[in-house]
Amino acid sequence: MKKLIIDCDPGHDDAIALMLAIGNREKFDIQCISTVGGNQILEKTTNNTLRLLELMDVNIPVVAGRDKPLVRALEIADSVHGDSGIDGPDLPVTKKRALDENFINTYARLLDALDPDEKMTFVVTGPQTNMALFLLARPEYKDKIEQIVFMGGACFGGNWSPKSEFNIYVDPEAAQIVSTSDIPIVMCGLDVTHQATINQDEIEYFRNSGSQCGLVIAEMLDFFSETSTPEFRREQEGKKIRLHDVTAIAYLLSPEIFETRELYYEVDLSESKIMRGATVIDYGNVFGKAANGCICFDIDRAKFIQLIKDAILRLP
Repeated sequence: MKKLIIDCDPGHDDAIALMLAIGNREKFDIQCISTVGGNQILEKTTNNTLRLLELMDVNIPVVAGRDKPLVRALEIADSVHGDSGIDGPDLPVTKKRALDENFINTYARLLDALDPDEKMTFVVTGPQTNMALFLLARPEYKDKIEQIVFMGGACFGGNWSPKSEFNIYVDPEAAQIVSTSDIPIVMCGLDVTHQATINQDEIEYFRNSGSQCGLVIAEMLDFFSETSTPEFRREQEGKKIRLHDVTAIAYLLSPEIFETRELYYEVDLSESKIMRGATVIDYGNVFGKAANGCICFDIDRAKFIQLIKDAILRLP
């Protein structure tokens, strides 16, 4: 069973990613969920995580991470995710609380508890601030990390600037630190997430699934349908909605449904309105450097949606 730490900023698609992971508890041992400022401020992303766990009726430790990027001011995506971070559904209130512990100490404690032959996988679906801070503070733990699978980046075009994807744009310095960590990396960027879409018939399947989690998925995507742009909805293809963060968990479940390439990439740290946070891919090996990322480019959409359907059947 693969041991995971999930670092996220819920966020509608983060919420579905958590459902996919928790709906596969026979495959994943989720050691903790950490939160970060990203789609919304830290207080809201943490509260959303706790309420989602209440919805799914599970007890997984939650620890609040960093509330802002390493060196820049936090930029949130309230225009996409609303004032709460998960506008649309009415999530249950909860008495669950986050750990009273620094997230760096939480990570270290969980890594210390691994058996000698075990390693931890980190899944990062928000800005990579927490991951970078841990690597800076505790570099001696790198060998205990099996891989970092993140949703972020874009090879051919961005969604927060012409070249930059939101998660990397928010904290490019953190993403660059992660890219140079020498830890195996899987990047689920916009190139693959733009193929990881859900259509209206599939949304109605979740609405009528008899699962409370399925209903919440439908209500979250209803909100996206009302607030997102025609381009985000992929209306030219029949009104499909992109499920960005869900791809990171899907990769761990079924890497065979992805098309990938091993490539070298760097993150642009400039102040350029166009290039800040761009993940620059060295397709031609101009720098002559070894690949530092497994970059995902395509996905079997039908099998991707089936993974979510199967997970929801195992949830309330």
